[in-house]
Amino acid sequence: MWQIFKKDFLDAFKTKKNIFVYIVFLGLAYVVAKNKTVFVVNPDPSQLPLFGSVDVMLLIFGLLIAGALFGGIVSGEVDRQTIRFIVPYVSRVKIYVAKFLAIFVYLILLSIVSIGFVLIYRQTFKLPWLDITMLFVTFLYVAALLMLISSLFNQEKLSVFTAAIVGIVLPILALINMLQPNNIINFILKLTPFGYLEPANWGSIASVLALSVAFTVLGGLIFSRKEV
Repeated sequence: MWQIFKKDFLDAFKTKKNIFVYIVFLGLAYVVAKNKTVFVVNPDPSQLPLFGSVDVMLLIFGLLIAGALFGGIVSGEVDRQTIRFIVPYVSRVKIYVAKFLAIFVYLILLSIVSIGFVLIYRQTFKLPWLDITMLFVTFLYVAALLMLISSLFNQEKLSVFTAAIVGIVLPILALINMLQPNNIINFILKLTPFGYLEPANWGSIASVLALSVAFTVLGGLIFSRKEV
């Protein structure tokens, strides 16, 4: 199991996409650190709440970035038929958990680097723990959603494309709903972390965690019955 986790996790760092991701995120973190005096999601009620700080930057772009890197984490193995050499020796549950953790840990590391850069630049180490908790729980959701998407397809390109579309569409829907509330869009967003960002509280964190568990179970069931 841990060998699978290690392989998927390290493979993400061996791609040119990963270098681009860290350059972009550190650049955005620099902009946030230089132009914001506080480190909260909504520092000023007159501003757009989704664009308050680096943690929300990670929320917005985390799914898109993770989708580009890990959208084919299951489908790629099926497409190349390499998973046939793993299944006889490792249970599907362990395979699923290992790949799930690879996505989650990658996003956690990305957030630590970005947030750490901001804290060091500002020379302060006060953290909004409620927002940080929401961020990490959202990463559980992202990992669960990507595992679900990748388990639904047998072609790597198709699953990566689907994950990218989802990563683009959801933030756009959140922005549209923020500017002009819509009941249909609001219902869709309630199936995602974007429906629970404002206000961030333990109830909203619990809701996103519940969604993460549900998507993880659903994806796991699909993967367990998938023909490889």
